[in-house]
Amino acid sequence: MRRLFSIGAICTAMFAFVLTGCNPDKTFTVTFDSQGGSVVSPIEKVENGSIIAKPTDPTQDGFEFAGWYKETACTNAWNFSSDVVTSNITLYAKWSQGFIINAQVANGATYNAFVDEVRAISGMSVEAPAPEGWDVDVDGPYYEYQEVILATAPYQNGGFKMILPAQFDERLLYSMADDGEIPDGLTISDPNVKVCTVDYFGAYKNGEYVDDLVQMSINMLTFELVMINYMFVDRDLRITGTIEEEGPMVYDINMKQGWNAAFISMNMMTGAGKITTTLPAVMPLWMFQSDLPVDYKPQKAPQKMFKKKF
Repeated sequence: MRRLFSIGAICTAMFAFVLTGCNPDKTFTVTFDSQGGSVVSPIEKVENGSIIAKPTDPTQDGFEFAGWYKETACTNAWNFSSDVVTSNITLYAKWSQGFIINAQVANGATYNAFVDEVRAISGMSVEAPAPEGWDVDVDGPYYEYQEVILATAPYQNGGFKMILPAQFDERLLYSMADDGEIPDGLTISDPNVKVCTVDYFGAYKNGEYVDDLVQMSINMLTFELVMINYMFVDRDLRITGTIEEEGPMVYDINMKQGWNAAFISMNMMTGAGKITTTLPAVMPLWMFQSDLPVDYKPQKAPQKMFKKKF
């Protein structure tokens, strides 16, 4: 009798386990830990073996959201197309440090009705159909310049707050080594450094281009111009030296990996000047290009330290 009772008890326990622990209809909860970012609501009643929809990305000042991961160290990303839920889980937000531009535009309030968005534009060369007269066998592939939006920000209250992303299309990166030589007079810590620049900041209304935004100051008495160029480098970078044929132009650049602001000061009459990462005594103002003196027409991304090949 004892043996029969023991077997019956085991069968009963196994039957109960099947009904509870192995129930394919059991549902689970997916919790999202934004790790310092905005709150993301959990997804409840997820069926066993189901995929889940990607929630709205959280936000955090000064950072760019870089995806949901399975552990706090953010080593293994959760794939919303293929990963399935088989238990109660928590997903963790990964963040990349961005570069904050907090801009108040000179006379900016007068543009509130005419501008609703600012875009940071970069560009890259893409292979395109060759035009008539272009011999691919002789001249090689034909490339065209393609603009790429790096970041956007709403324009409001006479200014904008933008975060330049820490991650972007790698095709936007280029190097001095691509040009085959370092300009005479310059010493660069690593000619293979990969670089991305903001070619220009565009102001838009309902998706339509309105004007360029530039960050510069001009002294019309001394003809001194100071402006800022925003540049991303994939490693720490040091550039020193002088390029004589440019006016001359003195380089004293010390950049850290990521986004940096380079300050360009030069005399508009002689072209002589300096490019440095040291903060100027007075920061240049943000202004609309149409507000600049009529006799000065700035080029987009003037005085670049590196030349893109297109």
